[in-house]
Amino acid sequence: MIVDQKEFIRRGARNFRNKKAFIYKAGKPDLLDGVGITFNEVNERANRLSHALEALGHKPGTLVATLAHNCLEYAEIEFGLMKGGFPQTVLNPMLNANELQFQIDNSNSSVLILQKRYAELINSIREKLPLVQHFICFDGTSPDMLDYEAILSSADCQEPEIILDPNSLGELRYSGGTTGVPKGIMLPFKSAAAVTRDLLLEYLGDLTTEDKWLAIQPLFHGAGWYILPAWVKGMTQYIVNDFHADSALEVIEKERITAIKTIPTVLMRLLDSPSIRKRDLSCVKTIIYGGEPLPAQRVKEAIEIFGHVFLQLYGQTEAPMIISVMKKEDYRHDRLLKSVGRPATLVKVKVVDDNNVEVNPGQIGEIVVTGDHLMTGYLNNPEATREVLVDGWLHTKDLGMFDEDGYIFLTGGRTHDMIISGAENIYPQEVEQVLYQHPAIAEACVFGIPDKKWGEAVVAAVALKSKIKVSENELITFCKNQLASYKKPQRIHFLKSLPKSGAGKILRKDLKQKFSKTHSH
Repeated sequence: MIVDQKEFIRRGARNFRNKKAFIYKAGKPDLLDGVGITFNEVNERANRLSHALEALGHKPGTLVATLAHNCLEYAEIEFGLMKGGFPQTVLNPMLNANELQFQIDNSNSSVLILQKRYAELINSIREKLPLVQHFICFDGTSPDMLDYEAILSSADCQEPEIILDPNSLGELRYSGGTTGVPKGIMLPFKSAAAVTRDLLLEYLGDLTTEDKWLAIQPLFHGAGWYILPAWVKGMTQYIVNDFHADSALEVIEKERITAIKTIPTVLMRLLDSPSIRKRDLSCVKTIIYGGEPLPAQRVKEAIEIFGHVFLQLYGQTEAPMIISVMKKEDYRHDRLLKSVGRPATLVKVKVVDDNNVEVNPGQIGEIVVTGDHLMTGYLNNPEATREVLVDGWLHTKDLGMFDEDGYIFLTGGRTHDMIISGAENIYPQEVEQVLYQHPAIAEACVFGIPDKKWGEAVVAAVALKSKIKVSENELITFCKNQLASYKKPQRIHFLKSLPKSGAGKILRKDLKQKFSKTHSH
């Protein structure tokens, strides 16, 4: 049996009532800097949100989309939706209006709770969101939207009497699809409960109520999964909305932060800060990172500065946060610095060949995983679901291998050619579809090349139609206007024609190899 989220939330509120649960730190002079909220206050406000949604006529099972950057309200909104049995559609604030419109509409979300900073963006597409019955604005007010604080103030603060069905939809997160169309990843309530349990077991086991937690990455990303486990532990969680290296280091040093969740690109920014070796960072005893590999040389540099405090996770949205774990003691062995660790305790992992037959250690194949945290499938996409969920096993489309000691090594190849830039998943086909919309493009191929800052940079190779000219900057701007900024190509190479296989398919691998060498010089 898995303890559900409501019980986890209740325990934290009961055990640590008047302790600060969350503290906002701007990392620079700010009116909100240092403002905090207690465990009991978060719990009561979460209860009020649940009842407020009920008062608006929404029943358990109603999807509620959320659009927010890091803020004090983030956890109470998440908790309130859990308590009321409202599945949460987690939106990425980095998306543009068209991308947000698709996800809100495709998810059938009836409510949109948004931070004031995104009100203008949402108003620009509001007429294209006929399914949304209520727009609720927080962190400020917006005309023609419900005031979050007002609806909370008039709602009941008692615990909602809702029993969660562990198998019903609890969360919907979108990932780019290999066809260029984002897929809605359906995670049941039991998935979040299992992730909470597994994170407590694998990553937070030695942390206590005396520890101070800091996420140096967006909460809508992987860091959000740690909110509930850290809550259960009774840790005070510090929230920053600025991921600038020096401001983050200032918060770590002045607040004596002991546990950090981040991603490799941000960690590398910290390492590259001129001030890092001048600061007293001896307070830090745990740093958890994941989302993409961290080069072995940078790992050594990080250990030199922070010590053996690192834990690495390998997972994906379809198997959130938990596939394998690289533990602190593993970092003492140089040969393991390129590994993603061993399978998590309550997760099974295999490496299989093209016929779905398990291969031997040392042989490369596709990594497949099973556990009680997996998604149930892709929303309204049974064909794509059948491709990746086979006999209870999730096919990750990641290529890797086991060594003789049970450690997993990713080979760097992905069966779907996904690009990981700044820990964000970018699918080449999505960018290619935008390029093909430009009248000058005859052929286009998008791929990732190694990048010191972002892990990978998005690069395109294109062939133009006869007698039509277009500049690199024009094409990049064209993509930026239709995609989230992080998805646009950083460089575009112009060729007379793109290399093709005998079957007429563009050879992405050949282009990637060619331009990786070009950019390395």
